[in-house]
Amino acid sequence: MKSKSSDSIWPAFVIPLLIIAGLVYYIQYSPAHKQSLITPSATSSVTTTLNSQITITAGKITESDKSIPYDIAAAYPIIKGLDIPTRPIENTINQSLYQVVSKDVDEFKSSLASSSSYPVGAPPAQNTLSINYSSSTPSNFGNIVSFTISQELYSAPAAHPEHQVDSFTYDLASGRQIYLDDLFKGAYLKAISAYASSTLQTSLGDYANSDMINQGTTPTADSFKVFIPKNDGLHVIFNEYQVAPYVVGEPEVVVPWSILKPFFLKENLI
Repeated sequence: MKSKSSDSIWPAFVIPLLIIAGLVYYIQYSPAHKQSLITPSATSSVTTTLNSQITITAGKITESDKSIPYDIAAAYPIIKGLDIPTRPIENTINQSLYQVVSKDVDEFKSSLASSSSYPVGAPPAQNTLSINYSSSTPSNFGNIVSFTISQELYSAPAAHPEHQVDSFTYDLASGRQIYLDDLFKGAYLKAISAYASSTLQTSLGDYANSDMINQGTTPTADSFKVFIPKNDGLHVIFNEYQVAPYVVGEPEVVVPWSILKPFFLKENLI
């Protein structure tokens, strides 16, 4: 026969255990979303100085969810020191770049939410998105700044990660994004196409595939949308599978200014 004292002890012992177990489960498996716009002052350790007045600092978006699961670590550039205290040009560029990265983050999460479930009995693999950037200001190319934003994305159960790079060039005087048509005129796309195709046939070595190269270097603006003007020429980056197999990564071709000079929109472009 059970005593009254044992009956009273039992709930007092079990209920706290159930509460603790519930808290542990919530911490371990509930979505833990954390998204933050980090201001330049909070990331001063990663500041790049373009000149005596202009700096670029990393803003960050970090987010994780243990229930799917995924981890996101994204960095985007924040430019500072362009204009008067109201900084309309600076804000235009910064907002544009932030929107690019935040859109990539949203698309990654949406793709996971709509993907099929894991096979029965299989442990969920971690899905990851990493985004980084680099900046460039060619000294002999006028008042511009260029950014590349690169991402590495893994969605289970893929065999390997995916990579993508995009570029953005801005006029520092107006904040306007610059495209190839703003720099060149005439048959410049054919000139870039011919030079890039010939260079890749050699530089890719055993991985050179004429069909892929010809298709990926078709003389259209879309073929060369990832570009960075630098002192030695126009750097053109080709994304995975555009001109070569995955193992090659993202080939880069530097088109010398001597090739493009006949097509300069302004004679004193450099």
